[in-house]
Amino acid sequence: MNVVAEVYETDIGRVRIGQTATITSRNGAFAETLTGRVTRIGSQIFKNNILDDDPAANADARVVEVRIRLNQSEPVRQLTNLQVDVRIDVENTAVENTAPASPVPSPATTPEL
Repeated sequence: MNVVAEVYETDIGRVRIGQTATITSRNGAFAETLTGRVTRIGSQIFKNNILDDDPAANADARVVEVRIRLNQSEPVRQLTNLQVDVRIDVENTAVENTAPASPVPSPATTPEL
């Protein structure tokens, strides 16, 4: 299973394939803290698709989609389009993805490494 994180364009330069990520549920949909690795960094900049429930959040943020392959997908295997918080570890500092992310199932026919 993958998580699609929307990373602000100002932070995308610090994200690399292979970096570890921590995924948490902001609404209690799962209790565990999940981990994964960045497997793909998009090449196109979008306006964020998932709006934050924080009224002070930047609704017009420009983001790049980053795919993160979960190490353990059992806690979220039946959940799709769930908003989660993602923290990508970028060498002693972390890129906070304050734009919510959404776990999506990975295609069964094309496994990602």
